[in-house]
Amino acid sequence: MATPQAAPPGPGQLPPSSGGRGEGDEYFTHLSPNDVLCGRGSGPNDHSGNVKFRQLVISRKAEYLSTNARQTKARIAQEIVDHVKTRMVPPGRFLKKVDNDSAVEAGFRRGEEVWTLVTEDVALEKAKQALRQNRDKHLVAAELAEYQE
Repeated sequence: MATPQAAPPGPGQLPPSSGGRGEGDEYFTHLSPNDVLCGRGSGPNDHSGNVKFRQLVISRKAEYLSTNARQTKARIAQEIVDHVKTRMVPPGRFLKKVDNDSAVEAGFRRGEEVWTLVTEDVALEKAKQALRQNRDKHLVAAELAEYQE
């Protein structure tokens, strides 16, 4: 059974690494302002880490859409994930919410918001999906202008 972790990494500290393990090995009850929340709805969309993630995606979207080379597209997505995890202070994590029953089973109180790391593949897929959204180049230019204001 995983041990609950009550505190996020301190400023400048790297978050716990997945170390090749799968999803759900570590639990978090505190979010950093740079964490990217996987999931649907306004909660994840409005989180500051998701807003910063979208800004980062928009800054790379024109480059992503201008190439047909799969390796280049994969590299851009990887660079976005790496930026979130290593260049932001505090470093961001890609997290998904743990359902209530699983959280209670892991030793948390019912109703407590609990998060777990997603795999590297899930984080990369989130970046790729964000890069593919709104492929129209005019929309990309408008998004970029909006975030640069």
